[in-house]
Amino acid sequence: MQSALSGSELLAIKSRWRDYINAQDTTNNKPVSIGLASTFTVEPLVPFLGSALLEQGFSPRIELAPFNQIHQVCLDPCSVFQNDGLDCICVLLRIEEMLGKELKQWVNADQTALAEVGVVIDGLTNALTVLRKNFKGTIIASIPPFPILTETSIDDLTNPVGVGAFHKHVVSQWVSAVQAIGGIRLLDMDALQRQFGLEGSIDCRKWYLYRQPYSEAFCAHIAHQLGRIIQRVFLPARKCVAVDCDNTLWGGIVGEDGVAGLLLGDEFPGSAFVDFQRLLLHWKRQGLMLAIISKNNEQDVWQIFESHDAMQLKKSDFVAWRINWEPKPANLAQIAQELNIGIDS
Repeated sequence: MQSALSGSELLAIKSRWRDYINAQDTTNNKPVSIGLASTFTVEPLVPFLGSALLEQGFSPRIELAPFNQIHQVCLDPCSVFQNDGLDCICVLLRIEEMLGKELKQWVNADQTALAEVGVVIDGLTNALTVLRKNFKGTIIASIPPFPILTETSIDDLTNPVGVGAFHKHVVSQWVSAVQAIGGIRLLDMDALQRQFGLEGSIDCRKWYLYRQPYSEAFCAHIAHQLGRIIQRVFLPARKCVAVDCDNTLWGGIVGEDGVAGLLLGDEFPGSAFVDFQRLLLHWKRQGLMLAIISKNNEQDVWQIFESHDAMQLKKSDFVAWRINWEPKPANLAQIAQELNIGIDS
């Protein structure tokens, strides 16, 4: 989780992007071209996204579509972006622009608004379907965050049946429609805003001045997550996670505490180690290989796997292990060679 950045940190990020633009140093970096289309002014996002991609080993080029031209981008991206060799197009949406009329109808108790929502979403879905058919690169579409109106707020007593209900309806329809198209990745700006904090994410002054609704800190938060999605698409994925045993898979040291003395079970702190094992199993189901690197007697380690009732992992969950007293870096290199993957994986 990325915490909110300080003012000096935000300035440093923007300075790094400015230096890169001036120097255009692409040495040893992977080039990637991104097109951004948004219902709001998206320029402030660029230095934060660019810097996030630089940190991940990219040499980024970022192009912006004109303000609120989502349909034009979807139907004919070459007429909007100068670079016809884009690797990725990101479509960023807000309910305020996408469905502003319908939202105000709903706030004013006009029940026909939801039917009109369906019409608008169908139009956007059709346009996005055309883009997916004609564009060979990666497409990322955002899930719109909670809308901000002068008439209401998230702590309004009517929110559960007012703006909140409208937002939930839109998000449900939009996500279902995008998933039905297939081949489109989702950027959950709604979750990002809830994680970051609604009040801290909004800059009303900039919205009135520039049609740019978000604080710089929240732009950096969005960029960080967007960069993660792009990294997952264009850079080699991590293939294996190697873990220690003592004070990692369980609390305590098996050689000193024995099976009965280890911290592992339903009560804290043992419950934290149980949950960590469950996380490793979740990663395994997603395709990551699991390995063990531990300075221990191998027989002692496997005894825990076989006899401790709270163990979530089994020996069969691991594709490789080095349980010995050798230096861990050497053991890690041996496992990578055994699995035929690079150390960077």
